[in-house]
Formats: sequence, structure tokens, C-alpha cells
Amino acid sequence: MPIVSVSLQTTKHLTQLLDVLADVCRLQIQRGGLPVLYRSGIRYKREAPNVEQWQTAEETWRKKSGDCEDLVAYRVGELRAAGVAARPLIYVVRPGLRHCVVVMPDGRREDPSKRLGMGGAG
Repeated sequence: MPIVSVSLQTTKHLTQLLDVLADVCRLQIQRGGLPVLYRSGIRYKREAPNVEQWQTAEETWRKKSGDCEDLVAYRVGELRAAGVAARPLIYVVRPGLRHCVVVMPDGRREDPSKRLGMGGAG
């Protein structure tokens, strides 16, 4: 069943879960063998309708694609591995559509999905 509306509380909890996934990605990246996201050949790929599967950095690298939360988790993980206190953010674009971005320590937002091939608003 598609999500029609997402409360701010749910979005906050999803962001907290994405933060944990980003730390898993950080550990995978620190272990070695994963390339820098923007030079990896990984591309944005929208998931099928009514499907939501979150991937670790290793899974995203293996598949060579991911959607917004996969790419954000990878990017936040690699930034944290480099000592940058980045964090993920999930927000509601419109009812039924959420999007994820990276928030840098100075508040700037970075959108790996747009950089890696996503068109439109999320």
C-alpha cells in the first residue's frame, strides 16, 4: 500500500534510522575496498513503486545503483570516515514523497541523488 501522508514524527524516526545506516556504511568504508561515491560509477536508480529497500554501502557498490537514502547513507558514511560531521536528513517533498539529502556541518545541503542522475524533485 503506498504511503499517502508522512507525519513529521515518522520522518524524524526514519532520519534516525538512516543515521544508523550511515554509521554502518562508515564502518564498511573504513574497512576499505569501497571507492569514493562520486567516482565510483554508482548511479541513482528509483526503486519500483511500493518497494522500499535500504542498502549498505557494500550493497550499493555491488549493485552500482541506489535511490536517495542509499546514496545519502553511503555519502554520509564516507564523510564521517574522513572526519566530517555530516548527517542525513529526510524531508517531505509533497504528500507521499520523501527525499534524503546530506547536511554538512555548516548547514549546507548536498544531494547525491541529483549529482548521480536523478531528475525532478525527488
